[in-house]
Amino acid sequence: PYCVEKCGLPEVRVGSITQTGLPDASFDAVLAHNVFHHIPDYGAALQELFRILRPKGLLCFIEPRNSTWRRVMDYLTFSTPLPRWVPSVRLRYEVMEQERATGLYPQWLRSQKKFFSLLEKGFQVLWLKKEFLFLVGKAEKREGASLCSPS
Repeated sequence: PYCVEKCGLPEVRVGSITQTGLPDASFDAVLAHNVFHHIPDYGAALQELFRILRPKGLLCFIEPRNSTWRRVMDYLTFSTPLPRWVPSVRLRYEVMEQERATGLYPQWLRSQKKFFSLLEKGFQVLWLKKEFLFLVGKAEKREGASLCSPS
């Protein structure tokens, strides 16, 4: 609500990725930037995105990657005194500690294969870039596919 208020645009609103309340097939593209690792049910979210995308609609996403670099960064952030000495690491610790407390961030890192299995039920992955710390992808709604089933 705070971000929506500060944004000041009437078309920006608070909602749920699993129940947007938006009309069927109403968007050509959806950008999910660091969203999936904050939700427990990837299947329900993908089903809703599938529903609101037009045929051949695009789902673009950026998410944390379970890579060696990510594990090293998490180790330095959560298992060393580095956050006390380096302001940028302290900020990461404060933000990420909240994500870890929910259990959803660790769940995401453990279950990326499950996410992609669910994604491919309704979307064709057009490209996926595996960066050091992030996955960046673009997927197209499959024509004739049935909705992704919730996990």
